[in-house]
Amino acid sequence: NYVPPEDPDANELIADESLGSGLAWKLTKAGTLTISGNGAMPDFSADQPWNIYADKILKIVIENGVTSVGNNAFQGSKALGVVIPASVKTIGSNAFRSCSSLISVTMSEGVETIGDNAFRGCVQLKTMALPSSVLSVGSGVFMDCVELTQVVFAPGGQKVQMGDSLFARCRTLTKVILPSQVDRIGEGMFMD
Repeated sequence: NYVPPEDPDANELIADESLGSGLAWKLTKAGTLTISGNGAMPDFSADQPWNIYADKILKIVIENGVTSVGNNAFQGSKALGVVIPASVKTIGSNAFRSCSSLISVTMSEGVETIGDNAFRGCVQLKTMALPSSVLSVGSGVFMDCVELTQVVFAPGGQKVQMGDSLFARCRTLTKVILPSQVDRIGEGMFMD
C-alpha cells in the first residue's frame, strides 16, 4: 500500500488528531507523521496514538515549537527517517529505541538532553551527528546499534555528561569524536 511522494494523493491526511497540551499529530498517505504545535510532548508507555498506523509511518517530522520528545514516543517505529528541530531541548528515554528501519536522524542545534536508551537497538543506523548544544547523553543511548560506524559530536565549549554503556555492542563502530569536555568515560562505554 505504498504511496510514493510524487503521487497526487501523497499529502492527503489519513489521521489528524490532538495530542493535548497544545500539540497535534497528523499522518499523510505517503507515510509522513508530523508532530506540531507548541509545548512538550507527553511521555508514553506503549500506547502511542499513532500505533494503529505503525506500518504506514515512513518518516517522522517534529515541527519547530515542540520542546521535547516524550519517553517511548516512537519506540519500535518502522520509520526510515526522523527530523528533530531546534525547539526540541529534550529527547526522552527510549524515544526511538528499537526503530529497526531508522537510517537517517537529523538533529538540529538546540537539543540539550538525550535520555537513556534513546536510540538503542536502531540496527540500521550507520552515522550520527550530534549538535554542540548537547549537554547530557544518557546511558545506553547507542547500545546495540550494530551497523553504527561513526558518531560525531560537534565541537562546543561546555562540559557534557556521558552515561554508561553509550556505545556498547556497536560492533562496526570505527570513528567517534567526543566533545572536547566530557565529564567521564562511562562504564562500558565501548564494551564489545
